[in-house]
Amino acid sequence: MFRLTFLLLMLFPFCFAARGEKQALAPEVRDSLQHIVELAEQGDAAAQNSVGVWYYNGEHYDRDYAKAVQWWLRALKQENAGAAANLAKCYLRGHGVEVDSTRAAGLVRRAIRLGSRATLQEYTERADEGDLWSARLLADIYKRGLKNGDEVVVPRNNELYGKYLGVIADATQDEEQMLSHGKALLNAGKYDEALEQYLPLADRGNPSACFWAGKILLEGKDVEPDKERGIEYLTRAAEGGFPMADYYLGRSYSIGDGVVQNPSLAVKWYRKAAEGGNHYGLYFLGRALATGEGTQPRFAEALRMLERAAAKGHKLAFTKLINDTIPDSPFATYVRGMKLMRGGAYAQAMNQFRKLERTNKDEARTMEGLIYCTQAYSDYNLKKGISLLKSSAKAGEPVALYNLGLFNLDGTGMKKNVAEGVKLLEQAAEAGSGQAALALASLYASGKGVEKDEVRAAELRAKVEHLMPAASKDDLLPALLKTIVVTE
Repeated sequence: MFRLTFLLLMLFPFCFAARGEKQALAPEVRDSLQHIVELAEQGDAAAQNSVGVWYYNGEHYDRDYAKAVQWWLRALKQENAGAAANLAKCYLRGHGVEVDSTRAAGLVRRAIRLGSRATLQEYTERADEGDLWSARLLADIYKRGLKNGDEVVVPRNNELYGKYLGVIADATQDEEQMLSHGKALLNAGKYDEALEQYLPLADRGNPSACFWAGKILLEGKDVEPDKERGIEYLTRAAEGGFPMADYYLGRSYSIGDGVVQNPSLAVKWYRKAAEGGNHYGLYFLGRALATGEGTQPRFAEALRMLERAAAKGHKLAFTKLINDTIPDSPFATYVRGMKLMRGGAYAQAMNQFRKLERTNKDEARTMEGLIYCTQAYSDYNLKKGISLLKSSAKAGEPVALYNLGLFNLDGTGMKKNVAEGVKLLEQAAEAGSGQAALALASLYASGKGVEKDEVRAAELRAKVEHLMPAASKDDLLPALLKTIVVTE
């Protein structure tokens, strides 16, 4: 009799208590129950869980949620799955403890990790009936999966993750939940269902939904392609400040997908994507500036864009671009010259930049000028270097403007002229030099050589963040240049 009663208590902990009035127990049952209490006091986790059930349901004892919680906490210390599940309900309902849905969710996960399939089934049934808390819990479980040590208890499941996000989205009509549901459907390869999820939000003007709807319609994955409508949604997403949409529009104009091919418009959209920090925008803008496709080639800016793209994961693409894709191009010559110059091989670097004069005179002369201004160069000639920099500066070359600005500020090779130095730095910053903006911000913040102006300093710092985001300030360029092959 004892074994049967104890087994029932372990298998059906919440079903043990009788509904209605307490009834007198047969002596043999009473003895069995007393033995279970003794086992609980001696530390048996299953018995502790059962005694907690009695106190919770008011069976054999007066109902006392606090005591139920204490018994379940003792059982939980021994990793009892039933106690974890029971405590979760207490934290959800505020029985014996303050309501704490976060801790309740953790206890449900713990019960499932410890092997309670019944707990998973219980909350699955609740979620399927529309219970939002259970749906959120299951969505998180299926998104991440659950492990007990190295053992996978519940594997990740994109389909079920999407299902429960759908329950949440349908119940709340919350845009973020609807977007998450759409993304889960995409990850599960259900593009047609994802499009149905995104379209209502897109028609209400949500930029993220516009992007995904546009991308699906443009690519025609599992849906009838509608390129014109796809471009329309992508444009709305871009207008709403979604940088990835800017990139996709740039790509569309670059290859003529859904629009008439137009390289200059492609560059416009790539630049907008880059300004939003999009890594594809940075890379393809850098590539366009390097090759001159759709824009005037500007190698220093190209290198800066590609450096920022590399910091966001495009290191290999940068290396392949120089060594494999355009190995004999003027830009590759410029990059190899930069590598040699940074390595102190000034004569070899000068040879690279002289080759460049035939196609990119201003940038070539800037680099030649800087080499002549370097005392370690065997043919050091400061006067000649400054002359070359002035020649490039007249054409608005930002690196030349920046360095001439510094020379004027400290009187290198010329009479010190702070006003002229500040003017040149302003021109360089306007032309896209982050270093010039940084130098100006320091001058205006300190009042050295200019009237102190904290507002202007703040504006320039903001410009620096735009031109030189944190990811590019670590100077990744030396590491990138090491990957470039140089042959004479």
